[in-house]
Amino acid sequence: MGLQPSLMNGYGVVILLLPQGMAIKMPFGTAAITLPSGERFEGAYASKTLADEQGRAVRIDVEDKAFVGMLMATNISISLEDAVLPPLALNATPKTVKALKSCREAQMTKWGVDLATVAKTATPAEAIAPASWISTDDYPTDAVRAGKEGTTAMLLTIGVTGAITDCRVIQTSGSESLDSATCRAFLRRARYTPAKDKDGAPVIAWDEKKVNWTLPQ
Repeated sequence: MGLQPSLMNGYGVVILLLPQGMAIKMPFGTAAITLPSGERFEGAYASKTLADEQGRAVRIDVEDKAFVGMLMATNISISLEDAVLPPLALNATPKTVKALKSCREAQMTKWGVDLATVAKTATPAEAIAPASWISTDDYPTDAVRAGKEGTTAMLLTIGVTGAITDCRVIQTSGSESLDSATCRAFLRRARYTPAKDKDGAPVIAWDEKKVNWTLPQ
């Protein structure tokens, strides 16, 4: 299992590598994470078969409170839509958390995020009606014909007016057509309330989003 904090959204990412033979019928859905204290958190998950077909990778997005709780826990329990996983032992330390954050900051800098601007942001940008940003009508015809599915994750640059000024794919779905369709839709429709600094002045912001492409039924 891997843990990765996010600088943008106030959430962390849990990566699970499940062995071959552990069946998951629902590739997308909601995961439930239970801490030793009994606290229970939910987060969206997406999974895909590994290239060598020797197992399955599962990504779970969890809120900050759950992520921090996991780092401090000795073990956790995770259940997916149709599978309950064996208890997982953890052994994270403050040094581990610091290392994860440093790694993430280095990656963000590589992607062009201005960490100084992020640090001075007092009011984060908020998505406006995100459910309207993309629909099955955006599914590329060639991807439908080819039976392509997958998850595209992107880093959005939000201008001072709240409009999207750039879209960068940071996790490919495995299909260039799906990745391109994702950014086209978000650049055209996504809008945010502008982020602001402590003086109330609008500032540039960044946000991570992902789209789970599932073939229309």
